[in-house]
Amino acid sequence: MTNIYKMLQELQNEPSTLKKVEILENYKSVYAKQFFYYTLNDVKYGIKKTPAYNPVKESEVSFGDMIELLDKLSARELTGNAAIDAVANLLNMCSSEDAEVFLCMLQKKTRCGVSSALVNKVYPSLITIPAKVMKAQPYSEKNMKNIVFPAISQRKCDGARCLGVNPSLASGEEVFFMSSSGKNYYGLSKLAEELSKLLKNYVYDGELLVVDENERVLSRKEGNGILNKSLHNTISEEEADRVRFVLWDCIHMDDYERDYSNDDYEATYTILNSILTNEFKRISFVESKIVNNRESAFAHFKEMLARGEEGTILKNLSSKWENKRSKNCVKFKVVIQNTLRVTDFLKGKEKYANSLGAILCESEDGLVQVRVGSGLSDEDRKTIWEHPEEYKGKFIEVESNGIILAEDGTYSLFLPRFIEVREDKTEADTYDTIKALSDGSQMLM
Repeated sequence: MTNIYKMLQELQNEPSTLKKVEILENYKSVYAKQFFYYTLNDVKYGIKKTPAYNPVKESEVSFGDMIELLDKLSARELTGNAAIDAVANLLNMCSSEDAEVFLCMLQKKTRCGVSSALVNKVYPSLITIPAKVMKAQPYSEKNMKNIVFPAISQRKCDGARCLGVNPSLASGEEVFFMSSSGKNYYGLSKLAEELSKLLKNYVYDGELLVVDENERVLSRKEGNGILNKSLHNTISEEEADRVRFVLWDCIHMDDYERDYSNDDYEATYTILNSILTNEFKRISFVESKIVNNRESAFAHFKEMLARGEEGTILKNLSSKWENKRSKNCVKFKVVIQNTLRVTDFLKGKEKYANSLGAILCESEDGLVQVRVGSGLSDEDRKTIWEHPEEYKGKFIEVESNGIILAEDGTYSLFLPRFIEVREDKTEADTYDTIKALSDGSQMLM
């Protein structure tokens, strides 16, 4: 571990990016690779405050001991006081140098001016870099004050968020698709062929959906199950041929790289409407409607609900793309869906006595703890119960009627229902996110 500490010191004292790459090459090793993976990849350890500790002169723990503890923290095998005690015990057996190495990983900070992109130059594809996406605010009176009419109301699709990248001809790169977490979708060659006919050097933002032989959109659970195969590169040609890409935005590559655009959405709306002609079988522009007031926005929202759609997104025509949750977009949705982390499993009773009864899960900050037993098929129960190690620590999508205060004083969800495993997610929603969505859905009812 001394080499890792020396590497960090050299990187910290070197301002040149090119020289930093040379230093990374010089210290290239399995241990350095693990250090950067555990520090920069989107893995959460659940420790917000470092406990007090007293370093020793010579370490009594190995780098492997550090990695083992981080694995237990990320899998939520150790939480609360038990996690804090375990971290304190390890730090009290570390030298000051090794303690600093461990704290870099625990606190997700290299402290030496090295980014994920720089590390990937030496260790290709080691760090998954999340895609840049603009998100909508939940419905509230406060957020609605930012909407200026006329505005545009768009159908909220119920699939998997996707960015389709159509590079410039000069780059020599091919079209590719990635999830919001930065993972690539594979096997979508026909979809890529269509996207390549659109404007070059643009990133196209939208949702992947899967249809049946009659072009009817499959349920989110069934459709995203097929899209998860694409993430794992196991999708069949027949399944890939049924994937559709519904677009609502396009961002020039230069704007995407700098995290914002100066173009009004009204111009983007006009561009997408004009270029997405009938020649495209697999790519379409999201159903949209110009609304002149709040009443018209609500009417369009209710129209979508009556058709069985998830809801709508209301946008300012003057809004500009930015890599964050935008005040210019408001989400209209009654039933909320949240991403939660799986922590444990409960055995079933009666019919499910030898199978899964419920999934225990929680928010990213641990403030919302939910027991999910509804929505699970017999196949789900059997598969998860027989292979718990493959699901613990993963993320699931849970639908509910909002947040509630449980009898034990913790927060939970009212009528939670399992929707699907989210292979494209790398973190759960926080209490604040869940509470905002819950409050907004109640106001729309």
